[in-house]
Amino acid sequence: MSPRALTQAEDAEAAFILAHPYDHPADEVDRAERHLAHNAEHVARREAVR
Repeated sequence: MSPRALTQAEDAEAAFILAHPYDHPADEVDRAERHLAHNAEHVARREAVR
């Protein structure tokens, strides 16, 4: 699996966990929140460069 595909899979998993937070342990929800926040920082940096 390519790094990009892996990131997309991780993004989808994080989004799923956050869409159903009561079905997952708190540490998984926290990890998903951190993952998406980290990605948002990367997107903001890329947009700032453009």
